[in-house]
Amino acid sequence: MLDLSKKRKIILIGFLSKTIKGPIPIITNVYIEELKHKYDIIPFFIERTKGNENLAAFNITNLYYFIKQYISWCLAVIRNKAYIVHYPVTSYWNMEKSLLFLTSAKMLGAKHSIGHLHGGAFIDFWQQTNSIRRYFALKQLKKLDVFIVLSESWRKNIIQHLGIEEGKIKVLHNLIDKEFENHFKNFHKGYEKKDKITILGFNMMDSRKGLFDLLDAVSLLSDIRSFEIAIIGDEREPGVFKKAVNIIHEKKLSNINIQKGVWGSEKIIWFEKADVLILPSYIENFPLVVLEAACAGIPVIASKIGALPDIFTHNQEILFIEPGNVSQLVKSIEILINSHSERARLGANIKSAFEQKLSGKKIIEQMDAIYQNLL
Repeated sequence: MLDLSKKRKIILIGFLSKTIKGPIPIITNVYIEELKHKYDIIPFFIERTKGNENLAAFNITNLYYFIKQYISWCLAVIRNKAYIVHYPVTSYWNMEKSLLFLTSAKMLGAKHSIGHLHGGAFIDFWQQTNSIRRYFALKQLKKLDVFIVLSESWRKNIIQHLGIEEGKIKVLHNLIDKEFENHFKNFHKGYEKKDKITILGFNMMDSRKGLFDLLDAVSLLSDIRSFEIAIIGDEREPGVFKKAVNIIHEKKLSNINIQKGVWGSEKIIWFEKADVLILPSYIENFPLVVLEAACAGIPVIASKIGALPDIFTHNQEILFIEPGNVSQLVKSIEILINSHSERARLGANIKSAFEQKLSGKKIIEQMDAIYQNLL
């Protein structure tokens, strides 16, 4: 039986967006929706109308929103008498911002703090950061009661490079939108032979996501007419959308459809239509788009980075490539274009792996256990 005294202790969790767009708001919203019956969870919303294309930079726009959000956060901690604060930690100037939010909350009366690492480039960023920034950031990181990372390899990296106490680090895989997961739970993916297959590049409007490697690969496959590619996503890097469109026109890549991001039911339609998902990234932690493809039973071509090799095996559930290796990318695309049986095998295997290891129910139970240990 649930201890009702625990229910009355407030958990303040951030950050959310009213539109629920972007990986972190999606993940945070699922935690809230699935655990709000058990805990008094207060969501912390971050809304902004400007500067969304350059969130990680230190500039006047971001400084203005930081001050506004920091005041709101402090007031929320005090007003709600938060017992636990749970906030994402990312890279670049957002690292100091996140840690200040968490440290200030404890100074204002919160009993426990949970930092949730989401930055795919965090280790590289940490190694390139000057010693003064590392010193002050590490002092704040070590004050956290729990530091959540997304995979076992990230746990080892954090211990090795930051020296955070091992007992404070908890491994918790990402989870996907509940509506999306429920939709594809009983969805039957067709892997029949087709005249033209659809390859989906979702949320990769960023050079670090391998967008331009994909365009190079498609140009090398220009003689093959049996596939089309949909590249969909909001611009994550200034000017990248225009640059990609120009390359598509210059190289006459008529089988590529490129468009701004879609969410909700429109996103589900694209995942129903897709025969292959592709993510040739240079930097990742635990990309939601691969989890979504796994849930839908879509075969995946992805870079062997981040948490993905901890969960999936090459040529068993996924076709891995090395970041920046266009020839490997071309070969993998050719394999899945030419063999519907390979698409069926990989699609069925990755869906099975999702159900066994990555279902929302399993992740929520693990998050619940982390909260329980602090109450």
